[in-house]
Amino acid sequence: LWDLAEEHRVSVLGVSPAYLVASAQAGLEPGTQHDLSALRVLGCTGAPLPAAMQEWVGQHVREDLPVNSLSGGTDVAGPFVSANPSLSSPGLLSMTV
Repeated sequence: LWDLAEEHRVSVLGVSPAYLVASAQAGLEPGTQHDLSALRVLGCTGAPLPAAMQEWVGQHVREDLPVNSLSGGTDVAGPFVSANPSLSSPGLLSMTV
């Protein structure tokens, strides 16, 4: 993923906390192994972001890179899978969330 971010000069990159943990455990140094100067923000969602990974990004990706951690994937997906009151048969798509 870091290779692709460099190759395509990605400015907004979205990853999961698990990906950052795996990068750290693998001993990756994205900030020195890749030209990530085009990267403006790192988005992170799918699970809670451990504070240690925020620190890891600052130390191993880029110190001035903002990390935007959103809520977990099920929280974000909730509105997309819940009932739609505008349907003529709202029970059709209703589910307990």
